[in-house]
Amino acid sequence: MKKFWRKHNRILLSPYHSVTEALSYGEILFLVTLFALVLWLLFPKETLEQKVLREHKNNDLSIVYLENMIKFNPDNYKLLFRFADMHFQQKHFQKGHFRVIEGIVNRLMDSDDPRIRAGALKLGDNIFKREYFLIQDPQQRRELVHRNSTLLERLLLSSGERAYQEDLLTYVAESGSPEAYIGLIERLAQKDVMWQKKVAEYYVSHNDLRKGFEAYQGLLLRTEGLAEQKALLLHTLKVATYGSFFREGIALVERYESRFVDDDQVFEAILRFYLAAGAQEKARAYALKRQEP
Repeated sequence: MKKFWRKHNRILLSPYHSVTEALSYGEILFLVTLFALVLWLLFPKETLEQKVLREHKNNDLSIVYLENMIKFNPDNYKLLFRFADMHFQQKHFQKGHFRVIEGIVNRLMDSDDPRIRAGALKLGDNIFKREYFLIQDPQQRRELVHRNSTLLERLLLSSGERAYQEDLLTYVAESGSPEAYIGLIERLAQKDVMWQKKVAEYYVSHNDLRKGFEAYQGLLLRTEGLAEQKALLLHTLKVATYGSFFREGIALVERYESRFVDDDQVFEAILRFYLAAGAQEKARAYALKRQEP
């Protein structure tokens, strides 16, 4: 080997010799291989990020690496998802892990990329339900719902699937957090009229007839289909009667008198409401509309 380097140092330093003439094919191949090995050692194909992302054996060490990498690259969604996934794989999943992943979910939900938001939605759903089922005490479950109110709202509003929304709301209802439950439904009602009916039903079932009437009235005024209007008007008249909201009810009925004058069911419901409200003259005038040509 020493002879090799002494020989070729002289040749390489000499400007009057051709390398191809001085070196044999085997010697050229050796130099190329050696040079490639040096490059590989200095510049490995796989970056630290790639190694950490594929690491499955040493989670504790990878988490330390990821935590420091995220500090310098906080918007790298691949690192964030991997960081959350590794916390899920921990044998002893502690409260601190939940808090870390909740923070990651909130950060990823702000992304402009719909694919990242979809991943964050799934991650947020998993973290909430996992912690929920680990808790047996009703009071602690209520505290969990309260602490995650912002996360739950973002999960519900980011999803357009009613089945998923109803499933998530079930956990909130079972936790015994009525304020959180109705608060989330009211937020959903601002985006989807269907949830406005849920709001009205909730208040009526909890004997808050004033809010129930207002919710039904608001939904009725936003509804255009005749069949839907009919069903809502009948519900609204019942709540108005039970709650003695006669002044507001009369003002509402007057908007729909002519539209349903030929519908027997609605016609009778309006007459009964007028009589219950002590508005005999209005009842008589409405009854005469059936006799008009």
